[in-house]
Amino acid sequence: MPSPEPIPDEGGDWMRRLPCAVFYVKTDQPQSLMHLESQSTYGRVLNPYNTNLTPGGSSGGESALVAMKGSCMGLGADGGGSIRCPAAHCGIYGIRPSCRTTPSCGSLWYQNGSDGTLASTGPMCRSARDMRLFLDAVLGSNPANRDPDALPIPLRMPDLAQKKLRVGIMMHDGVVMPHPPTRLRWLTTPHMTTTADTASS
Repeated sequence: MPSPEPIPDEGGDWMRRLPCAVFYVKTDQPQSLMHLESQSTYGRVLNPYNTNLTPGGSSGGESALVAMKGSCMGLGADGGGSIRCPAAHCGIYGIRPSCRTTPSCGSLWYQNGSDGTLASTGPMCRSARDMRLFLDAVLGSNPANRDPDALPIPLRMPDLAQKKLRVGIMMHDGVVMPHPPTRLRWLTTPHMTTTADTASS
C-alpha cells in the first residue's frame, strides 16, 4: 500500500517510477489492515454494484474505484487475500504475485517486525490484459536493481499452444475446507474432477 507521505528516494518509491503512471487518489482500507471489510475512520466503502454489500478488503477502496471505472488500474497489497477478496467481491481482476517478485520499497506496512507475514503488491484491473501490462512494466524495469528485497525473476507466461495448463487445488488441508457451494461446483464439473478428487470427498 502506498504511503500517504512522500518518501525520500533512496532507491526508492518504485510506484512513482512506473512509465506513464499517474497517481491521483489514495483509496480507503480498514484501519488495522488484514481485514476482509473496508471501513475506517474515513467511513465505510460500499460495493458499487450493491451498496448493501461490502467491496471486500483490505484493498476494498481500490476494488470499488476500479469496478466503477474511476480508475483504469489500481494497486493492492495481499498477505492473506487483500487483493483476491476485493477483486472477487467487485467482479474485477486481481493477482497476488509471488512474494518479492514485485518491489515493496517506498511502501509502509501495518507494523514493524511483520516479516513472518509476507505481503505482495499486485494489480487490480478490469481485464487480464491490463494485469499483464502492469506486470510487464514493473518486472521489466528490473526492480531488484533498486529494491534489495525484490528477487530478479522475469515475468514468465506459459505457452498454452504447446501444452495444457495444469492447476492444483487443495480441497482440504486438515483444517479448512472451501465453502459448500464452491466444493459442490468443483465436484460436479466433469472436466475438472479426477478420481482422486472424488475419492477424497
